[in-house]
Amino acid sequence: MSTLAPPRSHKPVTTAPRAQVKGTSKKPSNTAQPSTAHKAASQAPTPLSPSKTANATNTTTLGNMDPAMIAVMWAMISEGSNLPRADNNDDGDQDIDMVGGTDTDGNTTQINIGNGDDGDTPMDNDKAPEGNEDVAMADNHDAGADADDEAPNTSKDTSNAKLKPVVAWVPRPKGSAGNGFSLQEEMMLAGPKGSKPSETYLALSRNVKTLALNACLDWTLDWKDIPNDSKVKFFAVCRANHPFLGQFINDWATEEIVKQAFRNMRKTAVKKGELEKKDKYAHLAINASKRSSAASRVKKAYTGVDPKEKKRALKKVVKANCRKAAATAARRSKQAAVVDQGDGDDEMEVDLD
Repeated sequence: MSTLAPPRSHKPVTTAPRAQVKGTSKKPSNTAQPSTAHKAASQAPTPLSPSKTANATNTTTLGNMDPAMIAVMWAMISEGSNLPRADNNDDGDQDIDMVGGTDTDGNTTQINIGNGDDGDTPMDNDKAPEGNEDVAMADNHDAGADADDEAPNTSKDTSNAKLKPVVAWVPRPKGSAGNGFSLQEEMMLAGPKGSKPSETYLALSRNVKTLALNACLDWTLDWKDIPNDSKVKFFAVCRANHPFLGQFINDWATEEIVKQAFRNMRKTAVKKGELEKKDKYAHLAINASKRSSAASRVKKAYTGVDPKEKKRALKKVVKANCRKAAATAARRSKQAAVVDQGDGDDEMEVDLD
């Protein structure tokens, strides 16, 4: 239970004898003359612990306090409340009440039950009353933090550690992404939508596209028209940021990602009218203008006559006709054999006698 402190208006008089901390052999000086109020309060019984009443003497410790406050404290002691003790002895035989009294050696043990503003005697953290526990805990915490700051950092700093180079071992498949192979499958990041491999592929594609734009690669040009020195720097940055891309020989996966991204950006810009169509796409506009709105949208084959295609088609027709003729001949021969066998069984000899 915390000790009740009187209001500031009941500040002890400076002429009252000052309290001493337990463990000091110095006794209060008798040169100062006590005041009239102090003499009146000294005649009242001093609130001592019940266990130390026999060994305690009548000392003046609460003479400068309000009588109402003294009565409250005496009621608390009579109810058996546990007041803070100033005992540092290990044997526990000389427990002295913090309110007032003397130990077996005759040393006065008292505390100054004021608001703590006029105490000149320094007090350690382990001897501080309950009102100063928070301050003591804060001091101990600050001391521990200072010790942590002064302690050397023994953790391994891996920020500047050299990463092991990734060995390129995945060859480039035949064709191009979307026309011959699936880029996501060849990068071993295929999976259903929302799965970890799929999300990794999408995040990697977005990051590579951002790095390409930051490298000032001209997305309006075809990949083959972009200068090689810019590509070399871009590939080096991608390998540094994503070591996973270093396992593909000649950075073909990074190249395919950027080619797809730039191709989509050019298509979007053409649709919005921000980019002009190139000459190689001019025939597509002509074909679209000639196409009927009611006709099918299925892509049609080349309508011109190709000699090679004509020759192949002729060979196919000849082979089909040969197979058909062979099947017909086999069927007819089988039917003829069945008819011949049936005619021999039907012959009967007739006796005319």
